[in-house]
Amino acid sequence: KTEGVILKQIIIFIIVLLNINPISSQQYQSEKLLYNKIDKIELILNKWENVKLSKENIIKLSIELEISNVDIFFTQTIIESGNLKSRISTANNNLLGMKMPKQRKTYAISSKYGYAVYKSWVYSIGDYKIWQSKYIKSKTNYINFLNKAKYCESPNYGNKIHKLSKIVFAEYKKFYEIEKQKFIQNKIIFGDTLQKI
Repeated sequence: KTEGVILKQIIIFIIVLLNINPISSQQYQSEKLLYNKIDKIELILNKWENVKLSKENIIKLSIELEISNVDIFFTQTIIESGNLKSRISTANNNLLGMKMPKQRKTYAISSKYGYAVYKSWVYSIGDYKIWQSKYIKSKTNYINFLNKAKYCESPNYGNKIHKLSKIVFAEYKKFYEIEKQKFIQNKIIFGDTLQKI
């Protein structure tokens, strides 16, 4: 018995000494999956790093990153970036009005004007994907989540974006569907996807 007590005290001492936060097996698996997903996101972003910013390229990248609720995401991108022309989107390469996160992995390299700064526009979209991966679960009602998460200071932001998406995304819906089909065909031929994680 005393050996067990001593061993327990040694383990506690090591945890305290190394400032280890013991987590459950489920938490560990969840974090491991997130970091595997982040590795895949980085590979995609590196490939896109020097691609010119356009609405079409935003849609193509969102398909490759497998961003959920693309109609809402695309509308947020257009609104938050002032149609890709706002000071934050041009000076910070920040298309989604993302702030510097405090508790999650980020592609932001600094902060300017109160918003995250990215090396390239693609990293702001990658950061949004990480944000989605960390906080959005597959069964989550995305609109309600945006309202509760206070993504924006505007009350009922999610509802407003949802209504606007019917107008903003409508022009690009056909393009999205064609590009999505191409992506699926390539995925079948070449394999690998973020969803397999």
